[in-house]
Amino acid sequence: TEADFKVVLADWVLSKGEVFYAIGEEKKVEGIAIAIAEGDTLYLSELFAESQEIENELLRQAAITYGCTRLHITIPPTETLEQFPFGMARIIDAKGILSLFAAVHPEIKTDIELEDGFLSSNNGHYCLCNGKCIAGKGKSQSLPLRLSINELTEKILGGMQPYMSLMIN
Repeated sequence: TEADFKVVLADWVLSKGEVFYAIGEEKKVEGIAIAIAEGDTLYLSELFAESQEIENELLRQAAITYGCTRLHITIPPTETLEQFPFGMARIIDAKGILSLFAAVHPEIKTDIELEDGFLSSNNGHYCLCNGKCIAGKGKSQSLPLRLSINELTEKILGGMQPYMSLMIN
């Protein structure tokens, strides 16, 4: 959908990536590659092309633009390739998810000082105790666990590597 595409583009902007595209003779888009460079490696999260020739040219232009010597392409699995589950997570309501987490794990007692660079409403102090989450400074004597929103997401939702695809269902 258009909304899904906007989410993918927002992620691309935050990652400081680049979109490469191929236009055919009839002014029709015949290929798209979304790339992000880190060091000498070019990571492609999306790659669509009408032909192998167009795909190869998109890869070549992306590698030349970034001066990369290595490619890492994430593609959907096929029957001949080993399959890996992919997922994507972004906590947009820290109080809500911490309240749910505390209710499921009443044995956990901790203070968290949370920092979210994009959603200021998530920033702050959270106290988890007796199955409840209390936002704001509590009476706890312990030093708070300082976490970014990404670290909190990792701790709560597990160790899967985030991946976003234009083929969102």
